[in-house]
Amino acid sequence: MKTIKNMLLALAGIVGAIFAIFLLNKKRSNKIEKLDHAIAEKKEKVEKLETEVKQISKKRNSAKKQVAQTKSKVAKIEAKKENLKIEEKPTEEVKENILKQTRRGRPKKA
Repeated sequence: MKTIKNMLLALAGIVGAIFAIFLLNKKRSNKIEKLDHAIAEKKEKVEKLETEVKQISKKRNSAKKQVAQTKSKVAKIEAKKENLKIEEKPTEEVKENILKQTRRGRPKKA
């Protein structure tokens, strides 16, 4: 009787151990699936950020080119400004010219 009882207990222990192993594997597989899902989400975020970084670098390069172009234009204008000759006119001519261009100097319409 004791041997049968011991065998039944051993058999129940083996069945319980197998059942426990299946449950642990199921929990591990659930954890693995969750981790895989989290990794996939992180990869998507990284890809989005990489595309944004590429776009920003393109904009940055174009902005640098525009800055270089404007600097060259400013340098050209300053060079022309240095070579500019100013003609000095008498004050009476300047006054007449200003009066012609303003309302005070124009004759009234009839």
